[in-house]
Amino acid sequence: MKKGIHQDVYIGAGIIIFSLFVFIKSYEFMEEVGFFPRVLSIIFAGLALILILKGLKSGKGISDEEKGEEESVSLELLKSPIAVFFIILIYIGLISFVGFFVSTSLFLIVLMMYLKEKKIVTYAVMVLGLNVFIYFLFVYQLGVRLPRGLLF
Repeated sequence: MKKGIHQDVYIGAGIIIFSLFVFIKSYEFMEEVGFFPRVLSIIFAGLALILILKGLKSGKGISDEEKGEEESVSLELLKSPIAVFFIILIYIGLISFVGFFVSTSLFLIVLMMYLKEKKIVTYAVMVLGLNVFIYFLFVYQLGVRLPRGLLF
């Protein structure tokens, strides 16, 4: 019978640390601008505290056999989210080199390949559809200048 701290306690503690960081950094902004991040960080910290309390309550005296279908966090479970995270980091880095639309197209193609999408039509519809939508909404309608890279 293995007893331990529930994973919600760790997640809640991480959210509280992040909320504290945001709360402290928000004082570097002008008073009007910093108000909203402070309010959000307080709300997140409160919700994280509820999560910690729930994790402590559910983790007390419960063995692995009694937990049922709840799966603990493992490297195998985190492999896919970590891979997607690194794909997103590469996408963000590529924006300054090849431009927004080219890097977005590459990002969508790589992500769909990672998710094992097989239909070429889906690739084309997603890449063209999203790029056209973003262009007309942000560039044409709102006049937002999207990042241009060194190549485009």
